[in-house]
Amino acid sequence: SLDVVIQNSKQSGKPMGLNKQTINRHITQIGAIYAFGASLKLCGDWSELIKSRRSVVKKKDKLKKVRFEDAEATLIFGQKEWSMRAVLPDASLYWGVLLAAYTGARQAEIAGLKLADIDADSEIIHIRRNANRDVKTEAGERSIPIHSELLRLGFLRYVRAVQARVGMDADL
Repeated sequence: SLDVVIQNSKQSGKPMGLNKQTINRHITQIGAIYAFGASLKLCGDWSELIKSRRSVVKKKDKLKKVRFEDAEATLIFGQKEWSMRAVLPDASLYWGVLLAAYTGARQAEIAGLKLADIDADSEIIHIRRNANRDVKTEAGERSIPIHSELLRLGFLRYVRAVQARVGMDADL
């Protein structure tokens, strides 16, 4: 219940709930819905009133993202689950995490990769529009060289094996 959540928050001393940036994004979306409704004369235009409720987000608050320290990342990726093994290199989740670590691509970009986006001959990953996703901007369309560690671990062998099984139009 809400009372339990509030009590747990008070006891832990940690902030709970949505952060200011998420709340602002929701407020902006709600304001856009009201502006659209007003343009169709379905309701009054309360979009500016709604937008006025946005919180001020300081630059230092935007930079407060928790990141792994180098020692923590080394500890995680040093485990045997992340070494080259016979079973795991066939698992798409294995490669998804490693692609995130070695490309810097967004989660949605990695999750939306098609086999056709991987150029095994040139050792390039193409981030581009496909049936799974769009890109945010023109600059979002880019080509990323496949990191030597991914090559060493057998990423291209995995890609070629999946391509042989399901074809180029399939999801990575």
